[in-house]
Amino acid sequence: MQEPADDIRTRKYSSELNDFYDEVAAHLDGVQSLLIFGPGEAKTELRKRISGKHSGGSQITLETADRMTEPQVVAEVRRHFQTA
Repeated sequence: MQEPADDIRTRKYSSELNDFYDEVAAHLDGVQSLLIFGPGEAKTELRKRISGKHSGGSQITLETADRMTEPQVVAEVRRHFQTA
């Protein structure tokens, strides 16, 4: 029995996304605090992947944010890390 093309594409996409999350996580050794923000569920999936790969006790904060200009991104990062 052949697998439906949609299932194959979904599995391939999930695999590529997990590879990307693993690559991001590999660059976070030694990070004590991390702010992940943006729309949707990707930030939650990234946190799960980072937590699974690095149990080093990094503080990971998630915040929902929609479209932001570069100055808004800078302001949000400053606000978070000045009060953290």
